[in-house]
Amino acid sequence: MNPFELKAAEYDAWFDSNLEIYKAELQAVRVHLDNTFYSSHSLEVGAGSGRFGGELGIGIGLDPSQAMLRLAERRGVIPVVGIGESLPFRDKVFSLALTVTTLAFCCEPFLFLKEMFRVLRRGGKAVIAAIDRGSPLGRWYESKKEKSHFYRHARFLCAHEIVDMVKDAGFSNLSFSQTLFGRSLGEASLEVKRGFGQGGFVVVSGVKA
Repeated sequence: MNPFELKAAEYDAWFDSNLEIYKAELQAVRVHLDNTFYSSHSLEVGAGSGRFGGELGIGIGLDPSQAMLRLAERRGVIPVVGIGESLPFRDKVFSLALTVTTLAFCCEPFLFLKEMFRVLRRGGKAVIAAIDRGSPLGRWYESKKEKSHFYRHARFLCAHEIVDMVKDAGFSNLSFSQTLFGRSLGEASLEVKRGFGQGGFVVVSGVKA
């Protein structure tokens, strides 16, 4: 059974127990956003419990877990059941498409990014946040995932792999941020810096020209 369906409340509670880490991740995403995107014309793919979309003003949240979407709806996100590799939206309808740590759970991450590209308007922005497998913290996550309900089947990607896929999907004008520097969550520095390659939590944004 899907742990995100069965243990949605447990997953959501992590953010309260790790509030400072959550705030650092939010800030790393926020530096890529512009207030002009905050509207019903914004989408989070893999919205989960709405911790990011609800806080950042994202209008619509898509997720395969109905239990997660019920939590997201309480945070003001319009819930839509679906998967990232086959978005149930017309072409060119959104100004912003966000996804946070969802690529690791995709069967076809490149198709996922192509779908984000498809539903964005010209000039729209995609913001992709992920655990960087190549970072010290990413290697820690890899070593712990077998004991996790939620990450057991995750396939973490290196930042360079994500960047290459984002480019190949058609995005340009890429920008990067990172946070969570360290060998474990307990010792991670929460500073947000530009670039990628060291922080365990990396954010890549690109524009549909």
